[in-house]
Amino acid sequence: SRNHSKSNFSGSVIRFMNVSIIELEYPSPLYAGLLHMDAVSTYLSGDLQKAALRCNDILRDNPEDVETLHLFGVLAGKLGNWGAAAQIFNKAAQLDHDHAGLRYNHGVALQALGQADAALACFEQATDIDPHFAEAHLNRGVILHALLRLDEALACFDAAIAMRPDYFDAHYNRGVVLQMMDCVHTALFSYSQATAIKPEHSPSRWNRGLLLLSLGKYEPGWKLYEARMDKGGRAANAGAGGKLWLGQEDIAGKSLFLSWEQGFGDTIQFCRYAELARQRGAHVIMSVQQPLLRLFSQFEPAMTVLGPTDRPASFDYHCPMASLPLAFATTLASIPAPRCYIESVLDFSAYRMDDRTMQPRPRIGLVWSGNPNHTNDVRRSIPLDMLEPLVRGDADWVCLQREIRDSDMPSLKKIGKLRVFAKYLTNFADTAAIIDQLDLVITVDTSVAHLAAAMGKPVWIMLPFSADWRWLRGRDDSPWYPSARLFHQTRSGDWHAVIERVANALDAWRPAERDFTSH
Repeated sequence: SRNHSKSNFSGSVIRFMNVSIIELEYPSPLYAGLLHMDAVSTYLSGDLQKAALRCNDILRDNPEDVETLHLFGVLAGKLGNWGAAAQIFNKAAQLDHDHAGLRYNHGVALQALGQADAALACFEQATDIDPHFAEAHLNRGVILHALLRLDEALACFDAAIAMRPDYFDAHYNRGVVLQMMDCVHTALFSYSQATAIKPEHSPSRWNRGLLLLSLGKYEPGWKLYEARMDKGGRAANAGAGGKLWLGQEDIAGKSLFLSWEQGFGDTIQFCRYAELARQRGAHVIMSVQQPLLRLFSQFEPAMTVLGPTDRPASFDYHCPMASLPLAFATTLASIPAPRCYIESVLDFSAYRMDDRTMQPRPRIGLVWSGNPNHTNDVRRSIPLDMLEPLVRGDADWVCLQREIRDSDMPSLKKIGKLRVFAKYLTNFADTAAIIDQLDLVITVDTSVAHLAAAMGKPVWIMLPFSADWRWLRGRDDSPWYPSARLFHQTRSGDWHAVIERVANALDAWRPAERDFTSH
């Protein structure tokens, strides 16, 4: 529920967006002017600036030279000037209506400029001119995928593969779309096809790992999950100076540095393994994101807790937190799942939970949206107005969001019953102190879901279709969090049915015994 920055890797599907300009074949059999060939030769030598000057010279005398305009547009795109490239391709396409490559490259430029609808029209024109233009089918599918028109995107990738059976980008993107459609086994097949063509492609292995984990196939899943290390970043670099530990070596009497690497929820989920490492005799040192630092101070002095950029002066072994399930050979049956492994560290009285407006009745926390910059935000967040049917009944409702979007402010005022504590929420210790005084938390898939569950608080989690791997498939409980109850979408984008099920569950819910008169 916080808009703090986070690392690049998350549990979300990695999307491969192909926006590369198609390479032109020179010399052109349709145009072999010497000046043009000189521009092409300069382009092929890698001197793009000089080639652009050559094109400019030609176009000064012959501004309607289509092939030179085409090359000039390619050069503008390769030099990063997509606006100029789009204008040049558009002019050339008006001069030659049957040039599929021009339509395609115009689409690529518009795609790079974020003009999805216009780019889509260009790719459709390219395939109308040349139905066997595999790249145009691919990029059309990429845009349709971004627009969540998944069936149409899938058809485009299938068409590209039919024309080029070894087309890696099409196989990979097909897997991404099928994964979003929750067609798990066919998505696995597409990723396997992509990996067979390009074995070194880590996102293919990563996404296969996510799918296997979502099926509970942890042994192969954790191994493929390590493909994230190939991209470098925190996972690969935080442990420089110590040997990577994945469970093989005896760590008794050794120092083990556990580094954060992904989102806040991931750190909360995987920090449970620190105690297991300590029980093996290791001196555990953890680095965590700044907003978690105060909360995680509770693990000291048994362990050492460092800030996000801190590193111990020396250590024997290192393990990124998301590699700990692999290191401990975690299976569905062996997930370490204590009901409560994080506690509040602050005095809740500072949050005025005991003022006169808070009656002796059940207290329910609510989170409806997460970080808007999250790659999966459009699928996991819910507009507040949709949750109005929940905020009712004889209960006190508490907003656990640190930031509320402008689009939700009218609904917040209309509902009226939500108590907002945003000004108190400076870090996760503050959030935990408030959660500690609640009877139930209802949330979308955010870090608050992990925090409430790690505290053993009853938490109901509203999940999108084809949810993140950690919530598995076909379950309304979580082997990671005994106090969690899951409400999955059964159709993509259908939050109404989820909210209706939560409302029905709320009607039947009774809070555990609590002394409502003491604070």
